[in-house]
Amino acid sequence: LRSAGLAEIAPALYRNTSIKSLDLELNGLDDIESANVLRELIRCNETITSLCLVDNTFGSNAAATLSIVEGVRSNTALQKLDLGSCKLGDHGISILANALAIRNASILELDLQWNDITSVGVRALVDDNAEVVKTLTKLCVSGNRIRCEGATTLANALGDNAMPSLKQLQLGCCGIGDDGL
Repeated sequence: LRSAGLAEIAPALYRNTSIKSLDLELNGLDDIESANVLRELIRCNETITSLCLVDNTFGSNAAATLSIVEGVRSNTALQKLDLGSCKLGDHGISILANALAIRNASILELDLQWNDITSVGVRALVDDNAEVVKTLTKLCVSGNRIRCEGATTLANALGDNAMPSLKQLQLGCCGIGDDGL
C-alpha cells in the first residue's frame, strides 16, 4: 500500500463499523505520511479491536512511531496490537510504554517480536510503566536480545505480580542463558 494506498482506503475505514480486525502487515508503512494516516484511522475507527502492523518499519522513525502510538493511545476498543518486526528498538518501546501507561482502556495482547529490544526496552515496558502490563493476557518479546538482564526484569515483574492477568509469555530466541533461566 505505502502511504498513498493507505490514504486511499483510510476514509472508508474511518467510517466502517463492521471490521474488527485490521491486518496491514508488510505494506511499506514506514514514513510520517503513512503514520499520520494510521494515527487518524486508529483514532476514528473505534470498532477495530485487533491491529496488525507487522513488518512495517516505522520504528526507525521516532516521529512516525510517536504518531502511530498517539492513535493507539486514543483508541479505547483496541485489545490486540501486533508490532512485530517494526524496528522499534528500545526507544520505540519506551515511546509505546509511556503512551499506553496513560490510556484509559488496555491492550490485552501485545506482540513485540523481532524489534531489536534489549533489557533496556523490557525495563521501560514492565518497570518504568507498570500500568501497561497489568492487564496483558499475552506478551511476546521473542526474537529480541533481552538476555539474562531482561529475563531478570521480567522475572521480578512476574514475582511481584505486576502482570496478574498474563496467561502467555513468549521468550523464544531472546539470548537468555542459564543465569537468566
